[in-house]
Amino acid sequence: MKVVHISKTPLAGSPSRISDALNNYTEFESCHFIESDYPGSLNGKMSAHSILIDEGGKRDWLLKEALKNAEIVHVHNDISGSVANCFSLCRDDCKFIYHVHSPLREGPLFSNVSEDIGVDFDLKMVVAQYHPRHYQGYVPVLNIVPFKSSVKVIENNEIPRVLFSPAHRRTGGRWNDKVSDGLQIALESLARFNKIELLEVDGLKPYELFSLRKYCHITIDEIVTGSYHQISLEGLAAGNVVISNSDFFSDMFLKMLTGCTYSPFLKANSSSIYDVLMGLVSDPVKIRNKQVESLEFYNKYLSPSVIIKKYVEAYNGLLNA
Repeated sequence: MKVVHISKTPLAGSPSRISDALNNYTEFESCHFIESDYPGSLNGKMSAHSILIDEGGKRDWLLKEALKNAEIVHVHNDISGSVANCFSLCRDDCKFIYHVHSPLREGPLFSNVSEDIGVDFDLKMVVAQYHPRHYQGYVPVLNIVPFKSSVKVIENNEIPRVLFSPAHRRTGGRWNDKVSDGLQIALESLARFNKIELLEVDGLKPYELFSLRKYCHITIDEIVTGSYHQISLEGLAAGNVVISNSDFFSDMFLKMLTGCTYSPFLKANSSSIYDVLMGLVSDPVKIRNKQVESLEFYNKYLSPSVIIKKYVEAYNGLLNA
């Protein structure tokens, strides 16, 4: 059973991780095509397991051959008209899925483009973070963290190591902001007085960043929007205390899809982050307990072999309809 994933950009590696998990844990055979890579320092960082379409070239030929044999075409966020036109090569019984990863009224989508692609989609999916509140009627699914889980618990005399790795520092959006003055002041203050060892990094490949995270104790996602992101899931896999400000609805969809009754995140906002961090870094036992809890949550609910079952269930539902 063959699946073709397609997106305009790598989308932080999310589609390729789904594709890899299908290959590694299921009987589906999958590949992921992108129309363009990220520019600048992010070029090549998120696309190692994706095929870059070269119009008129060998990879363009490969896309067309893959589409001829596909039983499912899984479109992520948006594609160009020229790629959508290639769907005429697909089998008559091929099923089409639309999967949205971005909010409304902000880049890169700004609006719901699923009706503009020119495909009668058989199923619509949405990333199960803050996104489902924008896309009612879509099937929520979790992102996949493909790394082997581990934990390095803090020692009693060890300074807590905190990792903060925002994807960007632009502000002014509703759902895409990653940084805040309150967080920056708290981190710099605690680092200055040796309460924490702060690792503030950017430009690393996902595997490099996760390898670094495994030797940290605390991961900070963002505390601005009420969401959590893929970085929070990676923090759980690394056995970190994960700090975010995920709200009721973001937590609700995580609980709904995992069957868990609690959120694995430590909550803070820009006003409370200093006090939350101070209370945490002053108590190594609390950090250790939360680290172990994070690892157990990931292993039970979020490992690729578990999450990919939701996709397989959706695919089989379409193929057997």
